[in-house]
Amino acid sequence: MLYRRSHSVVIQEVGYEEEIMVYDIEKGMLHFVNASAAEILKIVEQEISLEGIISKISYQYDVEQEMVAEDVQHILEQFIEKDIVQVMEA
Repeated sequence: MLYRRSHSVVIQEVGYEEEIMVYDIEKGMLHFVNASAAEILKIVEQEISLEGIISKISYQYDVEQEMVAEDVQHILEQFIEKDIVQVMEA
């Protein structure tokens, strides 16, 4: 499976870097996420596999992939549930 940010979703830093606004233009829904979750949204701007996301987050934060895998999956599940991220067939 591949993941991609929904086309109707825009992200914008507001205030401090720790607070990121996620706005779904089509649904009129506004969410706020932390910087780590925002990084995932930036990564999935283009179609990418779960392994690719985990690898990029692991590299960016200089931690083992096993340490971030569960968190990445959890955040992706929340984004998918809210239609912020779409699942594409490979």
